[in-house]
Amino acid sequence: MNLIDSIPDRCIKIFSLDYDLVPESRYPTQLQQAARAYDYLLNSTPADKIIFAGDSAGAAILISLLFHIAKPSPDIQSGRRPLSQPKGVILISPWCQLDTKHQTLSRPPEAVDEDYLDISMLHEYARLYTGATKVSHSSSLLFPLQFYFAAFLRLYRQLFYAQYTSNWISGAKAAVHESQVDPRDWAIHSFLCKSPYRNPFAAIDYPEWLADAFPINTLIVYGGKEVMAGDITVFTNALKKVSKGTVEVRSRWEQGWHVWPLVLMYLGKDQEESSVGIKIISDFIKSVTNSTVA
Repeated sequence: MNLIDSIPDRCIKIFSLDYDLVPESRYPTQLQQAARAYDYLLNSTPADKIIFAGDSAGAAILISLLFHIAKPSPDIQSGRRPLSQPKGVILISPWCQLDTKHQTLSRPPEAVDEDYLDISMLHEYARLYTGATKVSHSSSLLFPLQFYFAAFLRLYRQLFYAQYTSNWISGAKAAVHESQVDPRDWAIHSFLCKSPYRNPFAAIDYPEWLADAFPINTLIVYGGKEVMAGDITVFTNALKKVSKGTVEVRSRWEQGWHVWPLVLMYLGKDQEESSVGIKIISDFIKSVTNSTVA
């Protein structure tokens, strides 16, 4: 079941932004592209009929866009008009903490071994995105291929091989490519991550950003065992404290992979399990709007 099929009585239009990726492009390119895409949508669709939705890094860019809408970023070229807040936002496993030196320790210990993401590659992506690390060797251009190959290989083994134990996973991850990072890059990266536009987690120190940026209807979905779970929990709790609207949080603790609603669409054991995540998203959409959603 896909999202459109799950809302048969609604007229749903989906606009998907194919934003540039690292290492070829970095901040503020992606935020600029998202802002321009939203401005384009507003030419034909009122903001109160639009719901943002994104997963992982895409969800992080959407958070940055919400901050930009509330408090325009000096890094972004101003459009012809101010951008209005959308009707709602759906964030699936948002990568909200990019400052890899200061990730929270509240994530479940088993997350490091059970999630399919590779931490060293996430760190490299984060430094490339903020601009702290420059592309100094051609192998950086292979990162997307390396990342997805490693992730799906681990996911496959976790599903089909019982002997693929946590100890084995830890050993394998230790042998994965480690970027040769100049120590100065860490300091530069942490400094750049003080900006909520670059690193959404930084907004925790500015409650008014969280209070003003998020729409009345916000849905956050993540896996309880993913490596980002701790950071997402801390960010979500801070948002709930100051939010002017309704923040709905859902997780799936027994099968807590990164972006699990999308993973289960393809790996669910049956039709019911495959549609669990989509149902949560479609129910949210139906609850916040009775008209056309773009």
